[in-house]
Amino acid sequence: MLGCAQIKLHADGSRELASLAVWPAVRQRGVARALITQLAGLSGRPLYLRCAAPLQAFYEKSGFRVVGPAEMPPSLRQSWQVMHWLKTHLLRGMPALLVMRLDD
Repeated sequence: MLGCAQIKLHADGSRELASLAVWPAVRQRGVARALITQLAGLSGRPLYLRCAAPLQAFYEKSGFRVVGPAEMPPSLRQSWQVMHWLKTHLLRGMPALLVMRLDD
């Protein structure tokens, strides 16, 4: 196995690309991109993901864009709000948590 990922279906009906991981020895060889392409092709739209801010450019190459709280489904907005509060009040050195969205 070179890597893995999943599409999570949330109670509010939203879909999330999640748990993307690639074996360290094969990183930078297109495995993550292939997983994203395959799963995005099988999933409905919109498709969301959560990631640390340093990964934004990587996901933008696959067509994802950052969304604000008003565009987030309830299931992702709640976790974003918790992480945003933690970063603002307790974990100031932690990268921001982004929610990104892929449309057609």
